[in-house]
Amino acid sequence: MLLKFFRNKLTNLNRLTKQLVMILIDSISVILLLIISFSIRLDYFHWPKEDVIWLIFASPALAVPIFIFCGMYKSIVRYIGFDAFLSIFLNLV
Repeated sequence: MLLKFFRNKLTNLNRLTKQLVMILIDSISVILLLIISFSIRLDYFHWPKEDVIWLIFASPALAVPIFIFCGMYKSIVRYIGFDAFLSIFLNLV
């Protein structure tokens, strides 16, 4: 039931809104993956200190333009259905 609700909401959004949702999800994913990678590398949960935290939270400013330049958002949003979107999301997580 809840899945159908989200399916209908996401598929009825216009193209720009879908792109913005994807950019938001990608930004959050990049930040979380950097924190997780630091934790895996150091073998304990690592929350960055003041000298590195700005770099982690600024990383989407570097990643998102690269994704845009590669055309990820344009091609994915044009042809994606909800099942494909869900599959991509679950594979990234």
